[in-house]
Amino acid sequence: SSLFKKKTGENIVDYINKIRISYARHMLGNTDETIKSICFSCGFRTFGHFCYVFRKLIKTKPSEYRKTYKQISSYPKKIL
Repeated sequence: SSLFKKKTGENIVDYINKIRISYARHMLGNTDETIKSICFSCGFRTFGHFCYVFRKLIKTKPSEYRKTYKQISSYPKKIL
């Protein structure tokens, strides 16, 4: 753990959480899976902790992220 921090500048738990949340963001934006299901698919043991980490890193709730992402992705790709 200390070797990892020396090499990367961050602790291993923060690094793993960033990877998990990155996957969660992908799932939230590209699937209709429930947020709770995504939480467990990403390796979090509790829904509360998932929401806490998501908000800490992304600055919004998972449900708000999904809602915003879906609205943005529904815009036309090209305007004539």
